[in-house]
Amino acid sequence: MIAHRPMYIESEHARYRLGAPSRDYRREFREFFLPHRVVQAIVSSAIREPDLHYRDFLANFSTIEFGNSRLSEQCLWDSVAELRHALEGIENSRQLRATNIIRHLLTEPAPVILRFAEPRPRLQVPPVAVITSKGSKDLAVLRRENQNVTHVTPRIAKLATGWFKERLVVVGPPPRVDPGIPYDDLLKRVKEFVQRVSMRREIRFRPAEQRIRPGSRWLKYITIDGNNYAVGDTIVVAIGGENHKRPPELPDPEDIPKYATLADYFWFAKIIYISDEFENVHVEWFEHSTKTAMEQLGHPQELFLTNICSTVEFDVIVGKISVQFVDPSKEMPLIAPFNYFYKLYIFRNFKDFTDMSACRFIYNSLDGSFTEIPQERLQHGQGQHPYDHCPVCLMVDEQEEALIPHEIHRGVAWKGAKYHLRDFVMIKAQEGPCHIGQITRVHIQQSDDEGWVRVRMFGRISKLGLRPAEELKDERHLFVTQDKMDFPISSIIGMCHVYVRAAVPELKQWLEMSPYHFYACYSFPSLDVTSWDDKHTLLPKDLLVCGYCTAEDLAEWTHNQEFVKKQKPLRALDPFAGSGAFGLGLEESGCIEVTHAVEISPSAAKTLKVNSPKTVVYNQCSNLVLAAAIRSHANLEVQRLEKIQADITEDPYIPAPPKPEEIDCIIAGFPCQPHSRLNMFVKANDRKSNLILNVLSWVDFMQPKYCFFENVRGFLSFGLKVRQAGPYRVTGGIPMGGLKFLIRAMIDMNYQVRYGILQAGHYGTPQTRVRFFMLAAKHGQPLPQLPQPTHTFPPVDALGIDLPIGHHIRPIWTQTGYAPHQFVSIDDAIGDLPRFDWVNPRPPRDPARRRAERERAQTIPLKKCKKDRPWCGYSGENVEYEHEPTTAFQKWCREEPSKDLQQYTRTYEAIKVERVVSIPMRAGADYRELAGHLWEWHFANPSSAIARTGFKPGLYGRVNKNSYFQATVTNVDPSAKQSRVLNPYCKRIVTVRELARSQGFPDKFVFHAENDRVMTMHRQIGNAVPWPVAMAIGRELKKVLVQKWLKERENAIIVD
Repeated sequence: MIAHRPMYIESEHARYRLGAPSRDYRREFREFFLPHRVVQAIVSSAIREPDLHYRDFLANFSTIEFGNSRLSEQCLWDSVAELRHALEGIENSRQLRATNIIRHLLTEPAPVILRFAEPRPRLQVPPVAVITSKGSKDLAVLRRENQNVTHVTPRIAKLATGWFKERLVVVGPPPRVDPGIPYDDLLKRVKEFVQRVSMRREIRFRPAEQRIRPGSRWLKYITIDGNNYAVGDTIVVAIGGENHKRPPELPDPEDIPKYATLADYFWFAKIIYISDEFENVHVEWFEHSTKTAMEQLGHPQELFLTNICSTVEFDVIVGKISVQFVDPSKEMPLIAPFNYFYKLYIFRNFKDFTDMSACRFIYNSLDGSFTEIPQERLQHGQGQHPYDHCPVCLMVDEQEEALIPHEIHRGVAWKGAKYHLRDFVMIKAQEGPCHIGQITRVHIQQSDDEGWVRVRMFGRISKLGLRPAEELKDERHLFVTQDKMDFPISSIIGMCHVYVRAAVPELKQWLEMSPYHFYACYSFPSLDVTSWDDKHTLLPKDLLVCGYCTAEDLAEWTHNQEFVKKQKPLRALDPFAGSGAFGLGLEESGCIEVTHAVEISPSAAKTLKVNSPKTVVYNQCSNLVLAAAIRSHANLEVQRLEKIQADITEDPYIPAPPKPEEIDCIIAGFPCQPHSRLNMFVKANDRKSNLILNVLSWVDFMQPKYCFFENVRGFLSFGLKVRQAGPYRVTGGIPMGGLKFLIRAMIDMNYQVRYGILQAGHYGTPQTRVRFFMLAAKHGQPLPQLPQPTHTFPPVDALGIDLPIGHHIRPIWTQTGYAPHQFVSIDDAIGDLPRFDWVNPRPPRDPARRRAERERAQTIPLKKCKKDRPWCGYSGENVEYEHEPTTAFQKWCREEPSKDLQQYTRTYEAIKVERVVSIPMRAGADYRELAGHLWEWHFANPSSAIARTGFKPGLYGRVNKNSYFQATVTNVDPSAKQSRVLNPYCKRIVTVRELARSQGFPDKFVFHAENDRVMTMHRQIGNAVPWPVAMAIGRELKKVLVQKWLKERENAIIVD
């Protein structure tokens, strides 16, 4: 139900929007307009929620404001006649009449409703949530009563109709009205095609006129049952067996449901060539949108070209359909109801086509991407290739050929790469990071054996426990050995590059370009190093390398440097910025700059602004900023929006909203609380879940070149049209509806998409944190790959997405022994930060323990943790570190000095402090080792939830310095769900800076909070996208942008 949708008067030349009626005819306007508004509310609700009961509808209906009063039940029954009249002119009126609401109004007698005197006029409820809380504004903006209705563009509103329950505010002119769908005629065609499957085919040959040329084995067309099927036509065949399953049985035509479609029973394929010798056609297959990840949310007329081809016997062909290619760079044309269209490309797994010859495919993996159609496929469709030319077959042949090692000059070609003598390669290991070595010999077998390579092994300085303290633990630092080993060619993962340190003047920048860049300073006799004194310092001449591959690598380095200098970065908007980590991490690539950001939390907005002064920050609700941006762009009057909270010296109003021409990229970690597994109170009608519609509306309005989205893994469980099944759970609905809608909307807006699950630990973050990511690129822009793991990480997780349709998305290589680096441990991350203990508010009585505490205080300072203070620890610009950085991670975090190290904790009441300091200083120690007088009720009482789970470990848990942090969350507390928060070296919980390091924040990044509230800082850190993950995605973006830039430069026409 849309309560405030405007009314228009349409003439031959224009459409006029009606504003507020004048006083002179206000009553007449109300009598005329009220029934229309009521019918509009009834019909829109019936379309969106056909199963909604009348009482539930009435509860929502009674909240709609009309003029200075709310609509009543009497308004409903007074409008029944207008409803009957409106239904006569609606295409799907029969379906609407069957909905609960309309059936009730048309069949039930009107109840007796007592009429009361009209209430006195009152002011209309403000459409904008006004935050009046006297407490923390950061908390107030999260409360349900302070949330605004979701604002969307007309396109997104149209797509959301029927799937989301909220009454959305639509900002912008009405979308194009699509013609009605002739369901009866479409059903008739489905029945005809099903009937043809069992009929005998009449196949005709006229060789003289059908051959493409005299004597050719290929035909221009074939005639089946009186219909001609030509090269380029799209044929229809009955669904066959797939994934070794029997093909489904077709129903009797009379039993086919009314709203069935051809895609329910048939496959579609485009004819590449026709052979009369074998009486078959060679085809490339389409996939219908409802057979992709989108399922029921897919466009009913959209097809996707696939990487699959096969031959189809003449007598299998049932019919043909009209399919047109739609150029994504142009406006979407109207597609007739009987026709189909395609504009994108998907990779599919191998199909087992029953009763057909073997299918051709590129490779047996599915990454879930929807991408632009390769140019050679489009050119083939335009008749630029021979009749027997199949682009899929050629791609398959190339792929199969690449799987066979081929000898080349001084090396081997395998899997599309060339490896020469003196090249450096990464080789699969049984565990941990991969091996690294330099090729010294290549042997290609003449038999079926694949061959092998001999490599000189390189060791890792970071693994040498005997290295001096001043020698940095750097995963990029290797050492040369004289050890040589033979490996099968299939063990090669890929190429890397290693140079002597003295040969690379700009080492830092070169290492940042790729995780596969390494350096060496020393050589040792073997991998088994027994003494640091055995080292030999390397000179550049001591390490000979492949000149050809080195030249390529240095050219790539030069191109990267030149690209950053000459090309302006993409200007990015983040509508749910938080502290800005996602965007600022992407900025590290040098190809993105966060120019605009929206953040409703005042403290997070200040944090972002202070750490990124160049960014225009809007401390307001994203819904309201979107509405203001759209109205401003349309040159309509815009009421200035005040900041949620402004300093006395600041302008109280937000800056002018961003314009589409100012934005190239949208970054969004849209609100995740409704989808988080830590959320105990899942609500079917949680408005925050619908903010995905606001993000998509920003995309629709801005039309950026790129989009980067992030959310918790639980987003995959976000179902549409779910029902509340209790206070803690929901049931029913459309599984993975949120993902399906996200893909459908992005494709509808002409974006290529790629999505998957990433583990933060795989990219050098010292914690386990699994998140959903989607990368999207506008038509004409190259779509980046998801970053592959650069660090081995202990938790076993395939990071897969199992779609309800049966597809398994596995884009990330998670096998052990593949990543080039070891994971970053807690000690690697925070070992250099200042140490301090909390003072025990209740000193131990035992003399030995008191003496031990005094001795400990000689080396580790004590700080009083008092509840009446905002924090406990060290603050300020001059805080000294524990020692110089000992790892590459620490060195990176400290590259720029911090204005406030924020090495402090939140504070607690005395009893909680005593519990924390009483936990033994042993990794894994927790509440189970506390004395009885320190027990809390929930881990001491046998009726508590903890007791019912067998007193599981974790509460008041101390982390292991040689391991990794658990997922950093917003509620950092020793008794919270994620309660392993005790520092590995000190008697306290982790500090703000230690927590920030767990997310990869550099030390220069300072957090701000109202009244120095540490819990607010925790929330900013816990909600952030890990900095190293954002950097990894940025590297992939930069890679494709540089390639595009080089290609454009090569094709540029130089004008004298």
